[in-house]
Amino acid sequence: MKINIKRIMSDLEILNTFNTTPKNGCSRYSFTIEDKRAKEYLIGEMKAAGMEVWFDGIGNLHGLLKGNGDNKKIVLSGSHIDTVANGGKYDGNLGVIGALEVARILSKNEVKIYNDYQVSIFVEEEGPHFSTNLIGSKAFCKIFSTAHSKKIKDSDGKSMYEIMKAVEYNPEDIDKISFDSNKFKAMIELHIEQGRVLDLENKSLGVVKGIVGLKWFKIIIKGESNHAGATPMKYRLDPVVEGCKLISEIPNIVKSMDDSSIVATVGKINIFPNQTNIIAKFIEFTIDLRGIDEENLLTVIDVIGSQLDELKEKGFYCEIEQIAEAKGVKSNSDILDIIENTIKIRKYNYTKLYSGANHDTSILGQHIPSAMIFVPSVDGRSHCKEELTKERDIEAGCQILFDTIVELLKK
Repeated sequence: MKINIKRIMSDLEILNTFNTTPKNGCSRYSFTIEDKRAKEYLIGEMKAAGMEVWFDGIGNLHGLLKGNGDNKKIVLSGSHIDTVANGGKYDGNLGVIGALEVARILSKNEVKIYNDYQVSIFVEEEGPHFSTNLIGSKAFCKIFSTAHSKKIKDSDGKSMYEIMKAVEYNPEDIDKISFDSNKFKAMIELHIEQGRVLDLENKSLGVVKGIVGLKWFKIIIKGESNHAGATPMKYRLDPVVEGCKLISEIPNIVKSMDDSSIVATVGKINIFPNQTNIIAKFIEFTIDLRGIDEENLLTVIDVIGSQLDELKEKGFYCEIEQIAEAKGVKSNSDILDIIENTIKIRKYNYTKLYSGANHDTSILGQHIPSAMIFVPSVDGRSHCKEELTKERDIEAGCQILFDTIVELLKK
């Protein structure tokens, strides 16, 4: 059985019309009128495919095709339809439409399935509305509560709790979401890569070995502020000089780990008082550290900590603070084997890689056997209006998603 690529491409274009910035990418936040209309369209398509449809307590949309097995479990697929401001039309949307297409083919061809098949569309994966991401999948797995919804706010100072009420959701129902990981056989998510690897290597598909863990740190190095002209170089305690030396050394520390999944980025730097003719009092910078192996990440931080200790011995005050964390998740090996086998049967070209970005699977994968399939992003562009995946690669990704799910739906 083959997927209908023309129907998939049409769906992606239709979803793109539910958009507050139609001439400048796609902007669609959760709990907005555009989000509501997009879901109304998807509900109609789900029902047409014979699915039972419902919303859970946080507004995640689900559709179900029932299997006929005696000891059946749920095979889950899906993604998100919320976007960043002025984003693209493939990020998240492709995983939703691909999962919906699987249901259509199963229903149209009256395929008998042993396990249940569920399509899920998670709210607020991107997080631009409340500056907190993966909210829908966290709530689905019972790690986001009604109390949390009262704490996070939009740019106007309104809480998620208030906004949900305004659009006729009951945020008190977040705590009523029921989740039993034992009921699920597998989770598989189709997604654009959002990076350059597949495009540069001319591969149609990426088999995702895992989603890297993330740790954010803030480092402060304090020295001695003084006059830029009257203080000889040999008498200075300049935190900017030492901070820049450390920043430039971070890539070498990462490379020494012999772990290709690790990346480190210094994305934000503050200097005080930030004046041309004053030796700075302190430098403050962030490190975004990602990798699949928790121990290797901790080793990188230990090395950085040792270098900060050396600066303390020179008279500097140094501190390092962890400000954010997300756990790495390795893909389920059995599901990866199925994906690879289906790719080989179809004779698509592919490579194995890690995901450097977080996805709903990074949450569900901590509780349910999970894996992801990537398709290329042209020039590695994503989260922008130039985001593009070629039709032939979308077809390949959706076809392998279908083939994999059919295999998982068996006993």
